[in-house]
Amino acid sequence: MLIVVDALFSWVDFLYRSVVGKLINRIVNPYIALFRIKPIMKISYSFGIDLSPLIGILLLWIIQNITFRLMVQIL
Repeated sequence: MLIVVDALFSWVDFLYRSVVGKLINRIVNPYIALFRIKPIMKISYSFGIDLSPLIGILLLWIIQNITFRLMVQIL
């Protein structure tokens, strides 16, 4: 959820620079920075939108589904 909020705040400058925006950015940025590698950034620049939050959310969703399925099998 914080990744989405951070992405939305980045589109509105006064929200991004607010105390809450800076706090959310400090929390989210280390995780999102993992996906800001050269091939992904080339694609992002061609679209004009940073795709690293989308990739980060997709990875979290995949991990969540795998974890849920494993828990169901164990229980």
